[in-house]
Amino acid sequence: MKNQIYYILLPLIILTAPLCTSGQSQDTLTMHKSRIYSGGEPIFLKRALNLMKPYEDAYAEMSKARVNYDAANIFGFIGGFLIGWPIGTAIGGGDPNWILAGAGVGAIAIAIPLTSAGNKRARRAVELYNARVNATAYREYELRLGTTKNGFGLQLTF
Repeated sequence: MKNQIYYILLPLIILTAPLCTSGQSQDTLTMHKSRIYSGGEPIFLKRALNLMKPYEDAYAEMSKARVNYDAANIFGFIGGFLIGWPIGTAIGGGDPNWILAGAGVGAIAIAIPLTSAGNKRARRAVELYNARVNATAYREYELRLGTTKNGFGLQLTF
């Protein structure tokens, strides 16, 4: 009786193993409107970098995207300040220095292409990451039914 149970349980375990391991694979990332999503939830750039650490090419590309984003944020902040100061002075009734506002517009003009370059690099990093994750997921083993060197049967290849 025990031997019959093993003959029933072994094929069931082999056939249901792919269902159990499919949930253990890493989730792919998506990018929509400059935001990175994992499992439908938005994630921060730091978390995306941590997820990409095992994949050198994706990690390097996301690191470059982070440098672009950081530079764009710095120029954007400086530009906003340089534009806002003369506007605040004008609202307060003082004599605004519009040259500062012009410099602020120039700083923001520098920030825009940096942001665009960061988005392109982040998209590329997400593509590289997803290609690597998909290449390693669901490829752990293969179960075939057919002829083997000993006759007809199931062949499990790792």
